[in-house]
Amino acid sequence: MGTEMGCREERGVAGDGWEDGRIRGIARQEFRTRILPYETPTRLYVWKRHSANASAPDQLSLALAWNRVDIARSQIFIYGQQWPIGSLEQAMLDALVLDRVDFVKLLIENGVSMHRFLTLSRLEELYNTRHGPSNTLYHLVRDVKKGNLPPDYRISLIDIGLVIEYLMGGAYRCNYTRKRFRTLYHNLFGPKRVSE
Repeated sequence: MGTEMGCREERGVAGDGWEDGRIRGIARQEFRTRILPYETPTRLYVWKRHSANASAPDQLSLALAWNRVDIARSQIFIYGQQWPIGSLEQAMLDALVLDRVDFVKLLIENGVSMHRFLTLSRLEELYNTRHGPSNTLYHLVRDVKKGNLPPDYRISLIDIGLVIEYLMGGAYRCNYTRKRFRTLYHNLFGPKRVSE
């Protein structure tokens, strides 16, 4: 603390001293030598303590929340591990919502089929997630529909098709706006959903 104060007084700056390259370099070196070597073992200890009695899907959820694909790869996806039906699909949904690309790759490597995973309902769930920059999509749908949308409006795949066509300047016809898809969508989700 005294060194930091001395730097501030010496330079005549009312900041916290981090502007000085010498202090930043000392802090970086201290981090590398004193903190970093203990960070991974500490996290691994905490991991083992929290996941000792947890099921494999719960362990995967914890690793996903911590963004620790290395732990998931070495401690969870081990040979012979049996996964309950649907547990990897939920992890894939969480990984996509949280934008965890390495986890998406790991889950695909371990048997999640995107062809089976991406159902119409899941696609809409992903488009309507509150994580990430969803306002951009909401505003695009509002512009395409030429009106105000209610705050609880759920974006449909037909809306996505309209946005794609709008962004392409009318030079492309999206499958989501074709009559065949609209009929299928109407049969699955009802007439109210299509007319929104």
